[in-house]
Amino acid sequence: MTEVTETNLTISVDEAIRKLVSVQHFDAGSIVSMPVMYPSGASVVLEISAQAGRVRVCDRGGGYQEAEFDGAIKVYGRYAARSASEAGIQFNGRDLFVADVPMDRMDGAMSVIASCSAQAAAFCAGRVAERHERFAREALFDKLAAVFGADGFTRDVPMIGASKHEWHVDAVIRGDKAFTVFNSVSKAYVSAVGTAAKFHDLARLEQAPRRIAVVSSHQDLGDWSGVIASASDAVIEIIDTNDRFYKVGMAA
Repeated sequence: MTEVTETNLTISVDEAIRKLVSVQHFDAGSIVSMPVMYPSGASVVLEISAQAGRVRVCDRGGGYQEAEFDGAIKVYGRYAARSASEAGIQFNGRDLFVADVPMDRMDGAMSVIASCSAQAAAFCAGRVAERHERFAREALFDKLAAVFGADGFTRDVPMIGASKHEWHVDAVIRGDKAFTVFNSVSKAYVSAVGTAAKFHDLARLEQAPRRIAVVSSHQDLGDWSGVIASASDAVIEIIDTNDRFYKVGMAA
């Protein structure tokens, strides 16, 4: 292991900064990759240009494109317009920008625009995830009702984990000696990580429930599969047979 000295620490910090921020200069201006991320994992990229003797800083519609991918352009437009107004920048329906930035305030403008663009995109991603979660829960409830009957399970149940934190699970089926919890899971970060944390905490209970994660498809879950599987007794698809749901539900 390399010994840390004042010299090599300075070099390492400089290298880290260069990895976080990059810039390309052109005759018409500069393109700057900021150390701020969109929900997709892409960096916020700003365009800095001179127009009619004025400096313009713009997000190049990056946040808009994220929302477009999620099918949430209208939500993005409303949130971005409000954020721009509160931050003192401009929004033209696609780009977040400042049209006339004093040279000595360029860093502040870049920071504000990058933050607003990322936050607006994150807000949209959150709303889309909530909508998907709601549909997934309703699909799960319909499936459980078809298998166990409308009164054969309890919906939206609060549960205290081993950490004493209160969680909410989508559905519970109670057996004679134990019980099974079902929770719908999507590939959204909040859903996948939240369900894993919830299940791990419930697994530490003295009388731990069986934990069943229900997904739209294993393929759709992608690399979150391992995260969810490690916390679950079973990961099943919503399209699995009624018999499969019955077996995992009554295994308690």
